[in-house]
Parts: sequence; C-alpha cells; structure tokens
Amino acid sequence: MEESNSTLLSSKENASELACLMEHIALSYQAAQRALTSPAIMAKHEFIQKRMEEIELGREMIAVLVGDELKATDLVVRKLAEIEEQGQNQTLLNE
Repeated sequence: MEESNSTLLSSKENASELACLMEHIALSYQAAQRALTSPAIMAKHEFIQKRMEEIELGREMIAVLVGDELKATDLVVRKLAEIEEQGQNQTLLNE
C-alpha cells in the first residue's frame, strides 16, 4: 500500500526532524522571552510576533510529522512549560 506522501520519512529521520523542530521552537520562545525583559531591543512587538509565528509554523510542521494536531500542540506546550520551569529554576539560583 503506497502512502499519499511519496517521501515518507523513516522513524529515525522523523525523530531527528521532530527534535530539530522542537529546538527551533525553544529558541524562538526564549528569544521572545528575552525581548519582553530586555530594554535594549527595539520594535519588541514585531520581534515577538515573528517568534510566535515561527513557533506556530514549527507546531504545524510537527503536526505533519506526528499526524495529529492535538499531539503536536501538546508537544509544543510541554516544551514551552519545560523552558519556563528552567527559567524559574535559574532565577532561584541567581537570587
């Protein structure tokens, strides 16, 4: 049975692509967080909006990889929560 997607990735390639997308989402989110707290960045709104758009694009690409919109959203939400937790832990260490 032939898949509708002629370039179906192997599970190893899928996992690698997923890891890359999750890392890109994490970096975009962290950049947006820095923009919120840094007085040196100009045009914060546009910068943050661009990062959020990148996160959504990554989520959409993950949905294609995992084949499920809700699962993709859950993966992204968990990653963002992980970043928030790490940031809070770092703040506590710096106090």
